[in-house]
Amino acid sequence: MTDELTACLAGYVEQASLESSGQFTLSAEHGMEKLKRFTLAEPRLYVLNAMAAAQSAPSRAIQVHCDADDTILSADTEVDFGPYLKDLSHRLLDDKCPPAVKELAMAYHAAKGLKPALIEVSTRSQRLHWSPDKGESVVDFQGDGLRLQVREKMSLRTVRKYFSYRFGEVRLDTEEDALKRHCNLTSLPTVINGQSLTRPLVLGECRFHLFSGCKDLEDSHPLARCRREHGQLKAVHSQPGPFPVVLAQGGRLPPYLTLVVRGVNYRMPPMPGDRGEFRAVAYVDHLRKDLSQTQLVHDEELKRVLADLNKLRLKMCSI
Repeated sequence: MTDELTACLAGYVEQASLESSGQFTLSAEHGMEKLKRFTLAEPRLYVLNAMAAAQSAPSRAIQVHCDADDTILSADTEVDFGPYLKDLSHRLLDDKCPPAVKELAMAYHAAKGLKPALIEVSTRSQRLHWSPDKGESVVDFQGDGLRLQVREKMSLRTVRKYFSYRFGEVRLDTEEDALKRHCNLTSLPTVINGQSLTRPLVLGECRFHLFSGCKDLEDSHPLARCRREHGQLKAVHSQPGPFPVVLAQGGRLPPYLTLVVRGVNYRMPPMPGDRGEFRAVAYVDHLRKDLSQTQLVHDEELKRVLADLNKLRLKMCSI
């Protein structure tokens, strides 16, 4: 769009008045037809939505098993997903559904993009079974929480995964790699193939640390552990805040801002005015993702979070 056209449109907007406002709805039939044609750019990333569902249920701990053809996520969730299993994909179109249910619905729907042999979702009261030949069925079941299993058909991808696991390697196109890349700052105790998923939070040799909103965190939370490790330093400050976050200044690591939303990391551009010295990690489960599931929606909530972070950065500069 040219500068002249942009200016012209801006002029019309300034002179405009609101005629009316309202909402429109999309019928369930049309919505499901659109949904059937929707898949994630990388179908294996369904596992991030499964992790987010367990994280926001909430759960006390998460177990993940990955091998050549199976991915199984289990969590002792406090919420019973059973009442939502019938027509689970439809929950993506229901604005009244809890976030955890929408995350599970997206995981279930996106996993079909792998063209698997079966998908099974077990809950405290019901079990959903899907296969390409028999379709979807829901039966009564008594479980301990949430369990999602996706079994792939034999293919070149599963053969490659088989040999990589046999030689102790993790391929870049696997569910295990996706979790280790994008969920390694999850606040819940999570074990994947026998190893802890959460890595220590490394901020480099910083001159200052500012922890905000971290007072009541569980001892296993990455920010709580980071706070204990740096608690003896003089240049460490703590204060109340609307969400848990740590900011660090100085050191050799490049600047970054990571927002952790329901257990999944989202790397953001550096904060406005940052001279290249700050790193920050914030836990903000209330933010929304866009349809791609790889980016956050740039709405008022995100703007408010970024504004709060910028205030903390400016305060840190004045300490």
